[in-house]
Amino acid sequence: MACRCALKAVKRCVALRQSVVLGIIREPRQLEPAPLRWVSGTRYSSSVPADTEPLGDKALRLIGWLGGFYSNKAVLSRSAKTLYENCIDKVDYENFFKVCAMPDSFQSWFLVAQLHLWLCMVRLKREGKDGDYMLKQMVAMFWNDVEARMKILGVNSGRTINRGLRDLVHEFYGLVIAYDEGLLTDDRTMAAAVWRNLVSDKENTEPTQLALAVDYIRRQVKVMDEGDSELLLRKGQVQMYPLALTLSSTPGA
Repeated sequence: MACRCALKAVKRCVALRQSVVLGIIREPRQLEPAPLRWVSGTRYSSSVPADTEPLGDKALRLIGWLGGFYSNKAVLSRSAKTLYENCIDKVDYENFFKVCAMPDSFQSWFLVAQLHLWLCMVRLKREGKDGDYMLKQMVAMFWNDVEARMKILGVNSGRTINRGLRDLVHEFYGLVIAYDEGLLTDDRTMAAAVWRNLVSDKENTEPTQLALAVDYIRRQVKVMDEGDSELLLRKGQVQMYPLALTLSSTPGA
């Protein structure tokens, strides 16, 4: 009975949508009243299979499919937004500023955010076309974020913004190459990339500062690589470690 009612609800939604598209006004056919055992929420017949999804939710899900809400690109776009929020917006920037001796500035935010976008790039490259689509969405969000922050800081000239964005784009891809090289080689190369690009007070840098940053990057790449692809692509979910302030407090230390 549950399946029959659900099927009728689906047919009704499809017919109603077709009527709207075609500009035809039809009186929707009334559904048969549901048996009292379903209305009361108690299933008296043990022969009826359990239905874990309410009929109303099925109808809403169908409408979502018809409207494109559950299309592959729509799902990937929402996952990209969630991943961006989890991996970039929720980063503890203050810890990075402390470890890398960075001033609290727009440039420091850009460098830390770019590092985490690169981490997402590394992971999403494994997911083929879906991963590439999500990555493009996240890169667009990043540059929109950059432009919005520039305007908040009082940079309102279109020419100045365009020139600044052009310089940052060159810096962005230079950072990608540096981190890629560090990832594919050894900790010494990664530490050099961190020292050149993240550390502000280069003359007074302690080895432990670089060790903390390199350890964080290696661990984060590993935990993201081990994450479930379905959760990543459909929910935008990945596990994120916090940046430790001491080596003894790093996860698994």
